[in-house]
Amino acid sequence: VVVALAVGWYLFFGKTSSSQQLADNYIKENLTTLSVTMSSTPDTIQNGLRLYNEGRYDSAAKQFERVIERDTGNYLAKEYAGIVYLRLADYDKALAYFQQLEKYSLFSNPAIFYQALTLLKRNYPGDKQQARRLLEQVVDKDLEGKQTAQHWLKKW
Repeated sequence: VVVALAVGWYLFFGKTSSSQQLADNYIKENLTTLSVTMSSTPDTIQNGLRLYNEGRYDSAAKQFERVIERDTGNYLAKEYAGIVYLRLADYDKALAYFQQLEKYSLFSNPAIFYQALTLLKRNYPGDKQQARRLLEQVVDKDLEGKQTAQHWLKKW
């Protein structure tokens, strides 16, 4: 009986924590620092990236939002704002930015993958299933994050 309960516990709760662990590992490995380019002119996106890399997420979010206010079509500012809000654990704001990013026809658009990542972190009822559907879409449509999505789907 104890063994059956332990196996049941793992199957029910272990999978949830493993999907969140996959998301945590991805963030730690890929979103701890963002690339900043050197430039002689002040660039508000680059300033936002520096603030982000210094761990000043609130200031970085304000910086990216100022860029978005001035240029509503700036997809990079929306991507970075989403990442900042993901790091701040404001998952609803992160999702909103990643959903806006999805509307852009870019050669390489991580919007759907980032939405799945955010849902895994948020972990509300139904989020894991929605994240799985988004990851399957990333794989099926050969989108940004395909290799990671394939790896995660095999773990489930």
